[in-house]
Amino acid sequence: MKNLCKLLPYLIFISLPLINISCNDDTIINEGETRAKTIDIDEIKFTKGVNFSGWFLADSVDGILKTLYKKPDFEQAKSLGVDIIRLPIRFYKMTGDAPEYKIKNDFWEKLDYALNLAEEVGVNIIIDNHSYFGYNTFPKAYGEAQMTKVWEQVAKHCKDRRLNVYYELMNEPDGQYLKENWPEIQGRMIKAIRAIDSKHYIIVSATSTPALKDLPDYNDDKLIYTFHMYDPFLFTHQGAAKTSILNARNIPFPYDSKSMPECPESITDPSLYTNYSKTSTEEYIKNNLNNWLAFAKEKNIKLFCGEFGVLMTYANNDQRCSWYKMVREYLEENNIAWTMWDYHSSFGLFTKGSDERFETDLNFGLVKALGFTAPRSYSEDFIPDMPFYSDDFYWGMHGVSSENKTNINFHDTTYPYKGKNSIGWTIEKKWSSMAVEIWPVIDLSKHLNAGYHLKFDMRTNVGIDNLHIRFIQYQTNSIPWRTTYILTKKDNIRTDNEWFEVTIPLSSFKEKGTMDGNTWHTPAGLFNWTQINKLEFSTEGNEYASGAKIAIENIVITGI
Repeated sequence: MKNLCKLLPYLIFISLPLINISCNDDTIINEGETRAKTIDIDEIKFTKGVNFSGWFLADSVDGILKTLYKKPDFEQAKSLGVDIIRLPIRFYKMTGDAPEYKIKNDFWEKLDYALNLAEEVGVNIIIDNHSYFGYNTFPKAYGEAQMTKVWEQVAKHCKDRRLNVYYELMNEPDGQYLKENWPEIQGRMIKAIRAIDSKHYIIVSATSTPALKDLPDYNDDKLIYTFHMYDPFLFTHQGAAKTSILNARNIPFPYDSKSMPECPESITDPSLYTNYSKTSTEEYIKNNLNNWLAFAKEKNIKLFCGEFGVLMTYANNDQRCSWYKMVREYLEENNIAWTMWDYHSSFGLFTKGSDERFETDLNFGLVKALGFTAPRSYSEDFIPDMPFYSDDFYWGMHGVSSENKTNINFHDTTYPYKGKNSIGWTIEKKWSSMAVEIWPVIDLSKHLNAGYHLKFDMRTNVGIDNLHIRFIQYQTNSIPWRTTYILTKKDNIRTDNEWFEVTIPLSSFKEKGTMDGNTWHTPAGLFNWTQINKLEFSTEGNEYASGAKIAIENIVITGI
């Protein structure tokens, strides 16, 4: 995304054909079912995807939250039909000083985590250099040296990875210096990468549509060119911060004289309003795209649209969806692969103002407009499962323990059941607990009324007796009421350290009182299933528990 009122260019060359998959707008998939066929990611084929923009766009390595996106997030995106994820990275904030510009060591662990998830799930991923754009212009004195060192290090680190990894040299190169020098700078960066890595595809660009003529033949058969699409800017970026149209509101698409607002005095370029009746037509937008199609035909290349999107803050949702549908259909009609901007956040795929949970908060109209396949949970009268943990925690969830961190491993690989990880819990004292914290809170009242169950897989080396399992409601200057089920020997628990399934009807949970600080409160019938922010497992002072080893995974609220 960029604060410029123009079509931004980037073009893609791929020697192998891109797949064009047709989607039925009303297709619904079952929970856990993947829409797309399993792909061989070494075939270098992709059609549609998303930007995971809020992950690596940090101002320091420490600012990157490694597990912000987890395996379930990749799996959920793939279930929609996504086969490519673009990963914007603020590389210029990840390096040390000149002349080496060494990328800090902790960065590689976080990057590998993302790349490994993409490979494991079976999607392609673009390492996108999202540096020096907008008001932060490319530094003439050292920008090329820094970015060249960045790509040499990335190439060295990734050269032995599979071909589902792509290198995007520079997002939206802009500014007067790059307008005059970008073709040559880009060529030198390509050569620097090729001295280390000859097999991975490199995504390259021009600084503008007219600047395409200035791009030389780089003599490399593994280049990809990309463009971004945000026309008409007045509609797609209305109200966007750090733009000239910050105060634009309620811009219709397409133009409608009856609903078109007056141009605010704060708008520095009134022509955005006066010309809007022309720039907001389908014909105008497609003609801009046709410039790229003509270039592709002349050079015998295929195109990739790395970004297109509409800020949801002030745009009408139906019109927003209509814009996405029009652009997406024209791209696919011309065999152009794409990644929308973005996934979460203000340009994202989730409903405005929601908690952005995949199971409940997708913008269903936008999902259909993009030709994605909606989960079954979005069909009428269907109550979706609510997953907590499967190899990792789901969106908005994380693990906590009452003891020191040495007694619990939320990604234990020693003896998992169905995946690669489980929650490994060594109980060091008789009063011990571990929990899944949830934020924003979740509403389980419909699941309760529909007869759903809490289900999880478990193994232990002792005879469990009186393991308290409880849901705790969010505390807003009130008592954190909880409802509890006590797991006992009567529940046929195995003690041979082999996996078994535990299934508990939500209706079997009962209020048994709660602690608030040092005060005990007896049950008062005030527990609220609509405000759940914790699922807790507690030994509750049992002597048997000390030294016990428990593993848990595949935690879900389900209708079975």
